[in-house]
Amino acid sequence: MINLSPLPPSEVTDGVQEYFTLADKAYRNWTQAPKGYTAPYALHSGYHPDGNEIDQFESVTLMTKKIISLLDIDPKASTAILENGCGVGSISYQIATAYPNSLVIGTNITPSQASTANKYRVSSGLSNLWYILGDYNQPCFPDNSFNIVIFCESLCHSTDQAKSIQGAYRVLKKGGKLFVADVVLNDLPLTTDEAKHLDNMHRGWFISEFRTLDEFRAMLQATCFGVPLLSLDITRQTFPSARRMGENSAKRLQEEQTVPPVITESRKSCVALHELMKAGKLKYFWHLLEK
Repeated sequence: MINLSPLPPSEVTDGVQEYFTLADKAYRNWTQAPKGYTAPYALHSGYHPDGNEIDQFESVTLMTKKIISLLDIDPKASTAILENGCGVGSISYQIATAYPNSLVIGTNITPSQASTANKYRVSSGLSNLWYILGDYNQPCFPDNSFNIVIFCESLCHSTDQAKSIQGAYRVLKKGGKLFVADVVLNDLPLTTDEAKHLDNMHRGWFISEFRTLDEFRAMLQATCFGVPLLSLDITRQTFPSARRMGENSAKRLQEEQTVPPVITESRKSCVALHELMKAGKLKYFWHLLEK
Protein backbone atom coordinates (compact mmCIF):
# COMPACT_ATOMS: atom_id res chain seq x y z
CA MET A 1 0.00 0.00 0.00
CA ILE A 2 1.16 3.53 -0.74
CA ASN A 3 0.16 5.88 2.07
CA LEU A 4 0.72 9.53 1.18
CA SER A 5 1.16 11.58 4.34
CA PRO A 6 -2.41 11.11 5.60
CA LEU A 7 -4.11 14.37 6.51
CA PRO A 8 -6.00 14.76 9.79
CA PRO A 9 -9.62 13.60 9.36
CA SER A 10 -10.93 17.10 10.06
CA GLU A 11 -8.71 18.55 7.31
CA VAL A 12 -9.91 15.91 4.85
CA THR A 13 -13.53 16.62 5.76
CA ASP A 14 -13.03 20.36 5.29
CA GLY A 15 -11.18 19.82 2.01
CA VAL A 16 -13.77 17.43 0.56
CA GLN A 17 -16.58 19.77 1.55
CA GLU A 18 -14.87 22.78 -0.03
CA TYR A 19 -13.99 20.89 -3.21
CA PHE A 20 -17.44 19.44 -3.89
CA THR A 21 -19.13 22.73 -3.03
CA LEU A 22 -16.95 24.80 -5.37
CA ALA A 23 -16.95 22.15 -8.10
CA ASP A 24 -20.75 21.87 -8.22
CA LYS A 25 -21.14 24.03 -11.34
CA ALA A 26 -18.40 22.09 -13.13
CA TYR A 27 -20.09 18.77 -12.34
CA ARG A 28 -23.44 20.07 -13.56
CA ASN A 29 -21.83 21.19 -16.82
CA TRP A 30 -19.86 17.97 -17.05
CA THR A 31 -22.93 15.75 -16.81
CA GLN A 32 -24.76 17.76 -19.49
CA ALA A 33 -28.19 16.42 -18.57
CA PRO A 34 -30.81 16.96 -21.29
CA LYS A 35 -33.35 19.74 -20.89
CA GLY A 36 -36.24 18.69 -18.68
CA TYR A 37 -34.24 15.99 -16.85
CA THR A 38 -35.43 16.08 -13.22
CA ALA A 39 -33.28 13.42 -11.51
CA PRO A 40 -29.98 14.20 -9.74
CA TYR A 41 -26.96 14.57 -12.01
CA ALA A 42 -24.26 11.90 -11.58
CA LEU A 43 -20.74 12.64 -10.31
CA HIS A 44 -19.15 9.27 -11.10
CA SER A 45 -17.26 7.95 -14.13
CA GLY A 46 -19.11 6.93 -17.25
CA TYR A 47 -19.36 3.45 -18.75
CA HIS A 48 -18.36 3.26 -22.41
CA PRO A 49 -19.20 -0.12 -24.02
CA ASP A 50 -16.08 -1.88 -25.33
CA GLY A 51 -14.12 1.30 -24.58
CA ASN A 52 -15.80 3.20 -27.41
CA GLU A 53 -16.50 6.74 -26.21
CA ILE A 54 -20.14 7.76 -26.02
CA ASP A 55 -21.92 10.92 -24.86
CA GLN A 56 -21.03 11.87 -21.27
CA PHE A 57 -24.60 11.91 -19.97
CA GLU A 58 -25.34 8.63 -21.70
CA SER A 59 -22.19 7.05 -20.24
CA VAL A 60 -22.83 8.06 -16.61
CA THR A 61 -26.46 7.01 -16.91
CA LEU A 62 -25.33 3.63 -18.26
CA MET A 63 -22.84 3.28 -15.40
CA THR A 64 -25.61 3.85 -12.86
CA LYS A 65 -27.86 1.30 -14.58
CA LYS A 66 -25.13 -1.34 -14.66
CA ILE A 67 -24.28 -0.84 -10.98
CA ILE A 68 -27.93 -1.21 -9.99
CA SER A 69 -28.24 -4.32 -12.14
CA LEU A 70 -25.23 -5.90 -10.38
CA LEU A 71 -26.94 -5.43 -7.01
CA ASP A 72 -29.69 -7.85 -8.09
CA ILE A 73 -32.38 -6.16 -5.99
CA ASP A 74 -35.59 -8.14 -5.48
CA PRO A 75 -38.43 -5.82 -6.59
CA LYS A 76 -40.88 -7.54 -4.22
CA ALA A 77 -38.68 -7.43 -1.11
CA SER A 78 -38.30 -4.65 1.44
CA THR A 79 -34.61 -4.15 0.73
CA ALA A 80 -32.69 -1.70 2.93
CA ILE A 81 -29.88 0.02 1.01
CA LEU A 82 -27.19 2.41 2.23
CA GLU A 83 -25.08 4.48 -0.17
CA ASN A 84 -22.02 5.89 1.58
CA GLY A 85 -20.68 9.09 0.04
CA CYS A 86 -23.67 9.52 -2.25
CA GLY A 87 -22.81 12.88 -3.80
CA VAL A 88 -26.04 14.55 -4.86
CA GLY A 89 -27.75 11.17 -4.73
CA SER A 90 -28.03 9.95 -8.33
CA ILE A 91 -27.60 6.22 -7.64
CA SER A 92 -29.80 6.25 -4.53
CA TYR A 93 -32.46 8.20 -6.40
CA GLN A 94 -32.55 5.76 -9.31
CA ILE A 95 -32.75 2.76 -6.97
CA ALA A 96 -35.60 4.28 -4.96
CA THR A 97 -37.47 5.11 -8.16
CA ALA A 98 -37.05 1.64 -9.71
CA TYR A 99 -37.67 -0.31 -6.47
CA PRO A 100 -40.51 1.35 -4.52
CA ASN A 101 -40.54 -1.44 -1.92
CA SER A 102 -36.96 -0.63 -0.94
CA LEU A 103 -35.73 1.80 1.70
CA VAL A 104 -32.75 3.80 0.41
CA ILE A 105 -30.53 6.06 2.50
CA GLY A 106 -27.66 8.13 1.14
CA THR A 107 -25.01 9.72 3.37
CA ASN A 108 -22.73 12.65 2.56
CA ILE A 109 -20.40 14.91 4.56
CA THR A 110 -20.85 17.91 2.23
CA PRO A 111 -23.79 20.11 3.33
CA SER A 112 -24.34 21.64 -0.11
CA GLN A 113 -24.61 18.23 -1.77
CA ALA A 114 -26.90 16.84 0.94
CA SER A 115 -29.11 19.89 0.48
CA THR A 116 -29.19 19.43 -3.30
CA ALA A 117 -29.99 15.73 -2.93
CA ASN A 118 -32.88 16.48 -0.58
CA LYS A 119 -34.31 19.05 -2.99
CA TYR A 120 -34.47 16.34 -5.64
CA ARG A 121 -36.02 13.94 -3.11
CA VAL A 122 -38.70 16.39 -2.05
CA SER A 123 -39.60 17.38 -5.62
CA SER A 124 -39.85 13.71 -6.62
CA GLY A 125 -42.27 12.80 -3.85
CA LEU A 126 -40.35 9.58 -3.16
CA SER A 127 -41.26 8.29 0.31
CA ASN A 128 -38.66 5.50 0.38
CA LEU A 129 -35.61 7.75 -0.04
CA TRP A 130 -33.65 9.74 2.54
CA TYR A 131 -30.42 11.71 2.43
CA ILE A 132 -28.44 12.28 5.62
CA LEU A 133 -25.58 14.65 6.35
CA GLY A 134 -22.97 12.50 8.08
CA ASP A 135 -19.58 10.79 8.04
CA TYR A 136 -19.66 7.16 6.91
CA ASN A 137 -16.72 6.46 9.23
CA GLN A 138 -19.02 7.31 12.13
CA PRO A 139 -22.17 5.42 11.11
CA CYS A 140 -25.23 6.07 13.25
CA PHE A 141 -27.06 2.90 12.23
CA PRO A 142 -27.57 -0.22 14.37
CA ASP A 143 -25.83 -3.51 13.56
CA ASN A 144 -27.41 -5.67 10.84
CA SER A 145 -29.54 -2.83 9.40
CA PHE A 146 -28.98 -3.08 5.64
CA ASN A 147 -29.15 -5.61 2.84
CA ILE A 148 -26.80 -3.60 0.60
CA VAL A 149 -24.05 -1.02 1.21
CA ILE A 150 -22.61 0.96 -1.71
CA PHE A 151 -19.36 2.90 -2.11
CA CYS A 152 -19.21 4.37 -5.63
CA GLU A 153 -15.95 6.30 -5.99
CA SER A 154 -16.30 7.42 -2.37
CA LEU A 155 -14.25 4.91 -0.36
CA CYS A 156 -11.11 6.52 -1.79
CA HIS A 157 -11.77 9.68 0.24
CA SER A 158 -11.71 7.80 3.54
CA THR A 159 -8.84 8.57 5.91
CA ASP A 160 -9.06 4.95 7.08
CA GLN A 161 -10.46 2.64 4.42
CA ALA A 162 -10.21 -0.47 6.60
CA LYS A 163 -12.36 1.28 9.22
CA SER A 164 -14.88 2.22 6.53
CA ILE A 165 -15.13 -1.40 5.37
CA GLN A 166 -15.50 -2.59 8.97
CA GLY A 167 -18.33 -0.11 9.46
CA ALA A 168 -20.07 -1.40 6.35
CA TYR A 169 -19.67 -4.98 7.56
CA ARG A 170 -21.20 -4.09 10.92
CA VAL A 171 -24.37 -2.52 9.50
CA LEU A 172 -24.90 -5.23 6.88
CA LYS A 173 -27.29 -8.08 7.59
CA LYS A 174 -26.11 -11.66 7.23
CA GLY A 175 -26.08 -12.41 3.52
CA GLY A 176 -26.00 -8.67 2.75
CA LYS A 177 -23.88 -7.31 -0.09
CA LEU A 178 -21.13 -4.72 -0.24
CA PHE A 179 -20.45 -2.97 -3.56
CA VAL A 180 -17.32 -0.89 -4.16
CA ALA A 181 -16.35 0.95 -7.36
CA ASP A 182 -12.90 2.56 -7.36
CA VAL A 183 -9.36 2.51 -8.72
CA VAL A 184 -6.48 0.28 -7.57
CA LEU A 185 -2.74 0.47 -8.17
CA ASN A 186 -1.20 -1.73 -10.84
CA ASP A 187 2.23 -2.54 -12.27
CA LEU A 188 4.47 -1.15 -9.52
CA PRO A 189 6.92 0.45 -9.02
CA LEU A 190 6.06 3.95 -10.19
CA THR A 191 8.42 6.25 -12.05
CA THR A 192 9.22 9.65 -10.53
CA ASP A 193 6.64 11.34 -12.79
CA GLU A 194 4.01 8.72 -11.95
CA ALA A 195 4.65 9.20 -8.23
CA LYS A 196 4.07 12.94 -8.74
CA HIS A 197 0.76 12.17 -10.44
CA LEU A 198 -0.27 10.01 -7.50
CA ASP A 199 0.63 12.83 -5.13
CA ASN A 200 -1.50 15.21 -7.20
CA MET A 201 -4.48 12.88 -6.74
CA HIS A 202 -3.74 12.85 -3.01
CA ARG A 203 -3.69 16.64 -2.85
CA GLY A 204 -6.56 17.38 -5.22
CA TRP A 205 -9.01 14.64 -4.26
CA PHE A 206 -7.88 14.00 -0.68
CA ILE A 207 -6.90 10.37 -1.26
CA SER A 208 -4.42 9.07 1.31
CA GLU A 209 -4.42 5.32 0.67
CA PHE A 210 -3.65 3.62 -2.63
CA ARG A 211 -3.67 -0.21 -2.75
CA THR A 212 -2.96 -2.81 -5.37
CA LEU A 213 -5.79 -5.19 -6.23
CA ASP A 214 -4.30 -7.93 -4.03
CA GLU A 215 -3.87 -5.50 -1.14
CA PHE A 216 -7.43 -4.27 -1.53
CA ARG A 217 -8.80 -7.82 -1.54
CA ALA A 218 -6.70 -8.63 1.53
CA MET A 219 -8.21 -5.64 3.35
CA LEU A 220 -11.71 -6.81 2.47
CA GLN A 221 -11.03 -10.36 3.56
CA ALA A 222 -9.48 -9.15 6.83
CA THR A 223 -12.94 -7.80 7.62
CA CYS A 224 -14.37 -11.33 7.21
CA PHE A 225 -16.01 -10.69 3.83
CA GLY A 226 -14.17 -13.58 2.25
CA VAL A 227 -13.67 -14.11 -1.48
CA PRO A 228 -15.51 -11.50 -3.61
CA LEU A 229 -18.58 -12.61 -5.53
CA LEU A 230 -17.31 -10.33 -8.28
CA SER A 231 -14.08 -8.46 -8.93
CA LEU A 232 -14.35 -6.99 -12.41
CA ASP A 233 -11.83 -4.82 -14.23
CA ILE A 234 -13.72 -2.15 -16.18
CA THR A 235 -10.73 0.09 -16.89
CA ARG A 236 -11.33 -0.13 -20.63
CA GLN A 237 -14.96 0.96 -20.20
CA THR A 238 -14.16 3.91 -17.90
CA PHE A 239 -10.95 5.15 -19.54
CA PRO A 240 -12.76 7.41 -22.07
CA SER A 241 -14.21 9.37 -19.13
CA ALA A 242 -10.75 9.68 -17.56
CA ARG A 243 -9.30 10.82 -20.87
CA ARG A 244 -12.04 13.38 -21.41
CA MET A 245 -11.63 14.82 -17.91
CA GLY A 246 -7.85 14.80 -18.13
CA GLU A 247 -7.59 16.50 -21.50
CA ASN A 248 -10.19 19.13 -20.58
CA SER A 249 -8.45 19.83 -17.25
CA ALA A 250 -5.04 20.10 -18.94
CA LYS A 251 -6.45 22.83 -21.19
CA ARG A 252 -7.93 24.69 -18.23
CA LEU A 253 -4.59 24.57 -16.41
CA GLN A 254 -2.95 26.27 -19.41
CA GLU A 255 -5.47 29.11 -19.38
CA GLU A 256 -5.09 32.23 -17.29
CA GLN A 257 -7.97 31.82 -14.88
CA THR A 258 -8.54 33.02 -11.35
CA VAL A 259 -9.99 30.02 -9.56
CA PRO A 260 -9.77 28.78 -5.96
CA PRO A 261 -6.67 26.66 -5.24
CA VAL A 262 -8.84 23.59 -4.53
CA ILE A 263 -10.15 23.74 -8.12
CA THR A 264 -6.62 24.02 -9.53
CA GLU A 265 -5.54 20.99 -7.50
CA SER A 266 -8.60 19.01 -8.62
CA ARG A 267 -7.73 19.71 -12.26
CA LYS A 268 -4.25 18.36 -11.62
CA SER A 269 -5.95 15.26 -10.17
CA CYS A 270 -7.96 14.79 -13.37
CA VAL A 271 -4.78 14.99 -15.44
CA ALA A 272 -3.07 12.56 -13.06
CA LEU A 273 -5.90 10.02 -13.27
CA HIS A 274 -5.77 10.11 -17.06
CA GLU A 275 -2.00 9.72 -17.22
CA LEU A 276 -1.86 6.91 -14.66
CA MET A 277 -4.68 4.97 -16.31
CA LYS A 278 -3.09 5.49 -19.72
CA ALA A 279 0.20 4.11 -18.36
CA GLY A 280 -1.57 1.11 -16.83
CA LYS A 281 -0.67 2.18 -13.28
CA LEU A 282 -4.28 2.56 -12.15
CA LYS A 283 -7.11 0.14 -12.87
CA TYR A 284 -10.80 0.68 -12.27
CA PHE A 285 -12.65 -2.19 -10.59
CA TRP A 286 -16.09 -3.19 -9.43
CA HIS A 287 -16.12 -5.35 -6.29
CA LEU A 288 -19.15 -7.22 -4.95
CA LEU A 289 -18.94 -9.10 -1.65
CA GLU A 290 -21.32 -10.94 0.65
CA LYS A 291 -21.38 -10.95 4.44
